[in-house]
Amino acid sequence: MKAWIFAVLLSAASASVYSYPDALNDMTPDGRGAQAAEEILEVVQRAATSMEMAPNIQEFNAFVYEKASRFSIEELYESGFLETLPDGSKGLVFIGNNQPGSYALTTGQSGAKPCPGGFTAEFGLKRHETCEYGGPSFSAHMDIRANTLRMSDQTGLALHEGFLKVIDPKNFHELQALRTRKDRHIKMEALMVLKEFYTKFPHGARLIQLYTYPLHSEIVTREFEGQEYTVQNFRVFLKLDAIKKDYPFLSGYLEDFRDLFRSEVIVSNKQGATILKMAFDSQKDIFSLSMLSRQGKVIPFDAKGNPLFDQEVRGVGLEDLEFDVDMTLFVNVFGIKFTTENIDSAWRYHREGSKGALEVKLTNIDRTSLFGKAEGKVPDWVRDLAIPQKVDNMLFGFTRLLVNANNGEGSRMVMEWDDSDPENVAFHMRGTTELLDNYYVRFAAAAIKYCFQTDGNTQYDMQRLLTRTLNAIILDMRMYSGDGVRQEALSNAGSVHNDG
Repeated sequence: MKAWIFAVLLSAASASVYSYPDALNDMTPDGRGAQAAEEILEVVQRAATSMEMAPNIQEFNAFVYEKASRFSIEELYESGFLETLPDGSKGLVFIGNNQPGSYALTTGQSGAKPCPGGFTAEFGLKRHETCEYGGPSFSAHMDIRANTLRMSDQTGLALHEGFLKVIDPKNFHELQALRTRKDRHIKMEALMVLKEFYTKFPHGARLIQLYTYPLHSEIVTREFEGQEYTVQNFRVFLKLDAIKKDYPFLSGYLEDFRDLFRSEVIVSNKQGATILKMAFDSQKDIFSLSMLSRQGKVIPFDAKGNPLFDQEVRGVGLEDLEFDVDMTLFVNVFGIKFTTENIDSAWRYHREGSKGALEVKLTNIDRTSLFGKAEGKVPDWVRDLAIPQKVDNMLFGFTRLLVNANNGEGSRMVMEWDDSDPENVAFHMRGTTELLDNYYVRFAAAAIKYCFQTDGNTQYDMQRLLTRTLNAIILDMRMYSGDGVRQEALSNAGSVHNDG
């Protein structure tokens, strides 16, 4: 009886509240966003947990893994695994077939149309004897097509806008109505918003609470020149002790990533104002994000952190937006440290009718600085790949070619969505670049193999956690994807609140 009464009261209090389930269902024009998300997540779940891989793909993967410690693009190019593609390059076409109860990965011919929930992925290489920065070089391209069911750029923008509406200053006062007696000690707005998220998505929230520390985040409302806005500073830490208890082999694997990499990303508009900042750090915060918003819109800010309301951007209905991304990257491989600043790229999103596109072009990479020497227990591949004296020049030539690839065309990527059939959205991603087959490629390939290789026990832990995570998210989607689920969700919300 108490649970029923609480559900009724909560339903009444929620009448004027814009909450996370509203944002979820507002992804699609018909208000069935949760169902659309559930459908695509079930496809991802099949691909992640029930993948049936053709024998020739297994052989190709084994070849790449074996050769990674002394990787050579030339050797891959001349291997018998690549076939001649229509444009004269050598490569492979992978086809993912979404099937009831499983997901099959095979190879096929270029130009195949993906089935619902399926994809085709073409990767190709074309050899050039020489280039400006030494040779040989290889032009590389990818062409990926997928049927993403009802998920598109528009659903993504709508979901983002919906989540921003939840944390709009005016909505904060309504969120307070959802707090129970146990929650009244919570005064920080950040905790209030996170509590609301945990309440509405209890299955996924349990995993978040078990293995991360998102409560270090700051979500507060502020006022500037008489206008309210929301400041978001998300910080996520991993609870390695908790991970170790449930997934001991995965925990050991994650421990090896300590101090391996750091990356900072700043997104700016064409007026030079900052849209958002992100950082990834394997030693401290695994992820952090800072941005300002109000009424579902992102607000750029100046060097002092003050909002620029006249430059705010709304995602839904967006027709054209240009912005720049600046990234700094630090990598530490056994004491050998690589630092690259100002990895810059130009981005443009535009939409016309039923078609949207996001274009990306690499515009600059500063010279990489390399310092330090191998320390501690150094694997054989580091000793065997003795660092040449002019490795910094090799790195510079490698990055210069990335920026000026294919006779000045540059490294580019385009992602396109066509939702003229809203039940079967067509996604198309294509990209081109040019690579040098030098020492840096071999060192990077060997380092990646060493850092990311996993044994059977670690793979088992990863699979268990991935399956558990997908199951939890799908269960949360099902709370809001059928008839009468609003009442069920509210009842479930009451039980979460009562558990404290």
